[in-house]
Amino acid sequence: MNTLHPNIARAVLTAAAIAALCTVSPLNALAAPIAGLNPAAVKRIKTANANYKECQQAAITALNSKLINQVKFSAAVEACRERFPAISLYSQCKRQAIEAAATTRKDPSGALVACKKLLVAASFDREQPVPFFVSDNQLFFGGIGMNKMQSAATLDPPNFDCDRLNKAILNPLESQYILFGNHPKVFKTLSPLSAQDLGKALQMEDVTKADSKKGVGTPRFGRIFGGLDGSKATVFFPAAACDFDGQLGKAFSGLSAFYLIDKASAEVTPYFGIAHFRPNFKDLTTKDLVTKLIDTLNAGGSGYHAIIKNDTTAFVANTDFVEFDDEKDPRNVCKDPRPNSLVGIVQAAKDNPAKPRYLVVANVKNLCEYGDRLAVRLTAEK
Repeated sequence: MNTLHPNIARAVLTAAAIAALCTVSPLNALAAPIAGLNPAAVKRIKTANANYKECQQAAITALNSKLINQVKFSAAVEACRERFPAISLYSQCKRQAIEAAATTRKDPSGALVACKKLLVAASFDREQPVPFFVSDNQLFFGGIGMNKMQSAATLDPPNFDCDRLNKAILNPLESQYILFGNHPKVFKTLSPLSAQDLGKALQMEDVTKADSKKGVGTPRFGRIFGGLDGSKATVFFPAAACDFDGQLGKAFSGLSAFYLIDKASAEVTPYFGIAHFRPNFKDLTTKDLVTKLIDTLNAGGSGYHAIIKNDTTAFVANTDFVEFDDEKDPRNVCKDPRPNSLVGIVQAAKDNPAKPRYLVVANVKNLCEYGDRLAVRLTAEK
């Protein structure tokens, strides 16, 4: 999502050139009403636009003042895109439409209408029961991006309170170890190691320890379950949430965006979003929610389908899982060839399987790349 210029991601444009590109408001074409949006939603979009421009300008000012270098400037621009993805996507779409019209000498009106539809789809709508959007395999949740690793110190997703995440960054005991577990050896550089060598790299005193409930914490990797000397060895990584603190609407009782924590680099990686449904929400059945989630994910990819675990749990992925843990949940999703980059989960209420309890979409690609980074660091430090 290079919304300013393709070269910005490589941080080679001058600040003056970037400033010139930012003088054109991405929402100039929104003078006409946007179909499907009420005035309150339009107001939220215009506020996000103003904040997006302010975020960009702050990065440019810092670069011009030599407070940051080109690498940090590029990271700051990416952070702006993650904070305001709907505006970023619209800006990119609009620019491409205008450039294409200039080349072909065709009226850009139709393409600009399509850009507005993209803006609407990518914006958080609390009245829609699936608060996710996917574009080019990029995941967006509750109006924010769930794709790029960011500095923990500057993470500031709009409408989210990151108190739980900040506490976990300061205190590892506040972290959660949840969702998809993997054998440590599925991550790069760890596969050739023996259990003893892997234990040394992880600073584990006893590689045979198999506490299936609490696991063994390792300060530089994650929490290990099942020991390291068998095929069931499993690692879960530390994660914590930023919680939505805006208006939720009638469907949701809460939205949370979970991030993987890397204390060594002082960075966090988007992992998954979870939407909890109100117990009294009656407008959607669990089956309908699974169908809507499949449609949402297929809008940004292909082949997504339901994988039924039992009468209360369904996974949505584009490739069937190969391995499962003792609880019949997917395991080793990071094992090559890593066919699933996004995975959804729909959980129904136990007392009434027809009613949805929560919805999850996880960025598995981010999870696997996070594990790779930690693994490379472990073996480099040997």
